[in-house]
Amino acid sequence: MKREQGAARGLAQRMGIPGPMGGAHMELNGNREAVVEGCGGILEYSEESVRVRTGKLAVRFVGRGLRIKCLAADSLVVEGFFTGIEFLW
Repeated sequence: MKREQGAARGLAQRMGIPGPMGGAHMELNGNREAVVEGCGGILEYSEESVRVRTGKLAVRFVGRGLRIKCLAADSLVVEGFFTGIEFLW
């Protein structure tokens, strides 16, 4: 497990992404669902775009028919048809 985390951290550094999204964890299920744990709030929400705060970064999901399926204090599930995911800081 530690070896996988180290490899992921190295890849993030080479891509210029600071750390593991500021403590957030994201899992994608195809291009139809995203689970984000450790998010700090919703910054933008429409059927075409959902932007959430993840520590120092923000993540924007772009697509069609997007909706927040589940929302908790520090996690959410976004579903719809994703056409892009952007990491913003």
